[in-house]
Amino acid sequence: MGKGKNLIFLLFAITFAVSSSLLGATIYVDDDAPSDPCHGNSDFSDPLEDGSTEHPFDAIQEAIGVSDNCDTVIVLSGIYTGTGNRDINYAGRAITVRSSDPNDSAVVAATVINCQGCASEPHRGFDFYNAEGPDSILDGLTIKNGYGPSMELGSFGWRSVGGAIRCYDTSPTIRRCRIENNVVGGYGGGLFCVGGYCNTIIEHCIITSNSSNNAGGGIMCWYGEEVIRHCVIVGNTSGEYGGGLHTYRNPCHVTLSNSILWDNYSLLDELQIGVTSTVYPSELTVSYCDIQGGQAEVFVQSGCTLNWGPGNIDAEPYFADTGNGDYHLKSQAGRWDPLSSNWVEDTVTSPCVDAGDPCSDIGDEPEKNGGRINMGAYGGTIQASKSLGYYIWHVDTVSGDDNNNGFSRDTAFATIQKGINTAENSDVVMVWPGVYLENLDFAGKAITLRSAADAAVLQSPNGGVAVLFHSNEDANSVLKNFVIQNSYTGIFIIASEPTIEYITLVNNETGITGFDMPQSHISNCIFWNNSYADLIDCEAAYSCVQDGDPGPGNISIDPMFADPCAGDYHLVSELGRFVPVDSGQFGNRDGVWVRDDNTSPCVDTGDPGVNPSGELMPNGGRVNVGAYGGTPYASQSAWPLKADINYDGTVNLVDFAALSEEWLLGLPWAQ
Repeated sequence: MGKGKNLIFLLFAITFAVSSSLLGATIYVDDDAPSDPCHGNSDFSDPLEDGSTEHPFDAIQEAIGVSDNCDTVIVLSGIYTGTGNRDINYAGRAITVRSSDPNDSAVVAATVINCQGCASEPHRGFDFYNAEGPDSILDGLTIKNGYGPSMELGSFGWRSVGGAIRCYDTSPTIRRCRIENNVVGGYGGGLFCVGGYCNTIIEHCIITSNSSNNAGGGIMCWYGEEVIRHCVIVGNTSGEYGGGLHTYRNPCHVTLSNSILWDNYSLLDELQIGVTSTVYPSELTVSYCDIQGGQAEVFVQSGCTLNWGPGNIDAEPYFADTGNGDYHLKSQAGRWDPLSSNWVEDTVTSPCVDAGDPCSDIGDEPEKNGGRINMGAYGGTIQASKSLGYYIWHVDTVSGDDNNNGFSRDTAFATIQKGINTAENSDVVMVWPGVYLENLDFAGKAITLRSAADAAVLQSPNGGVAVLFHSNEDANSVLKNFVIQNSYTGIFIIASEPTIEYITLVNNETGITGFDMPQSHISNCIFWNNSYADLIDCEAAYSCVQDGDPGPGNISIDPMFADPCAGDYHLVSELGRFVPVDSGQFGNRDGVWVRDDNTSPCVDTGDPGVNPSGELMPNGGRVNVGAYGGTPYASQSAWPLKADINYDGTVNLVDFAALSEEWLLGLPWAQ
């Protein structure tokens, strides 16, 4: 081999050796490996254990003991107890100790360090006190049932601290862990970070149901510059300050971001966060967090500093199932369910979805992520709840309050204009049944304003304009599924071209007035008994217009309302019409279905290009016009294609196959 080839080979060997050393070795721990003579008991071990997959260690401390910097200790699912599986320390090593899959919340929940600590025999999960840095990583374990051993805290004497984890003048990274049901007699029920060189990073962790007799039920930061991000801190308690989080003494500069603090409680001041120390004041910076009670939930002692940054909210986070420890965020677009290992859809979307720091990278969030990271433990991960790409705001004139947050019907606004003012482009404002006496202004917003159930009623309170478009609104400003009545002008459009569909305009002076409209997007509406005009300087399509209108698909025939004198503008139908009944609870309009002797000509006369699947079957294969068209409250009609067995709008081989499969079958009574 020539000198050139020898040199190349040498360089390759050196590069490979360096790369291998940087990657490190992988060491396995399994509490019930097949070769272990006593499963779950680290006092009796496999005599051949060497950290391999065939002969893993049964104690985490043993694996750490044979590790070198850059190594990874993988702890397989199981419940780890006893010597070597609690009071674990890294001895200064830059290693990673993790579960087999920290990305999988089910694996994290199943990989448990059960400290079995108590006041008479205190034990915690991990103890960092050998100058560990950010490359000392703890990732994806559950640490529970710890009782923090004591340490001396100057004039405070010896105090029990850090029920699950203590970081003493160290800066490890604690990631994707569950820290639950730990206790201390002093400070930091879940975690205790202490020392001027303590710059611990705590991220994507769930910290719940921990308690301290003194301060910091969830986390206590005593000195240091700790970073807490993308955490869920819920249901922790303390005897003094900071049920969820407490910062103390300078230099202590804690940064809290993209996190959720909820249902934490301190006995002394009943607050979630404490920022204290008058002699050596501490400092806390909070941004893009959901904190129950908002800034008022932070006790700031004289001289201390709270930097209340942008993006903080106070809104019900809508966790999936706190009773079973599931802190994924509910979402109508999709939420990961660890029980079924599948995506499920909810009836509400958490306000914490797409509410994290807009400058943060969205990381591994799945598609339909809204382009913005979520708050909470799963934000930026593969299990982040999916995004509709917009917010849904709720309005209910019966039970709502404009001081509510508007994120659900239970916390709805009272007025539609509040919903419009709060919404941003692409959002949806859902209006629950009732009569709304308002003069509405879209204010140029590209939002959808629609009824949430049986059509709501809009009416100008002063005989003026019920709905106004005058700020260059385009087709992305949508108004649909309302009855607009008893106003001078139902809708007034100036130099705009909004989308207006499924509106019943009755008993107004004018239905819709247009002025300098570039283009009309008005369809599937009913204009009836408007005393001056139905349409001025605009035109509609596939609508019932009493005055007549040349637009495509329009008719001018009595729409045959069910009971217009009583305000019921549902369309009569021989196959079924919804009759609303006020249940009295939150103004719900439940109802029954009845059959009439005739069918309205407005049934099945909407735009034939619109899929009618929003209407209950049978729906005639075409949407109705008016306020209830395209909704489950639309009057019914016969499906026009009798051989279309699956009602997909086409008679094809799929229908023939269904017929063939059941050919000559019959019910018992028909035999």
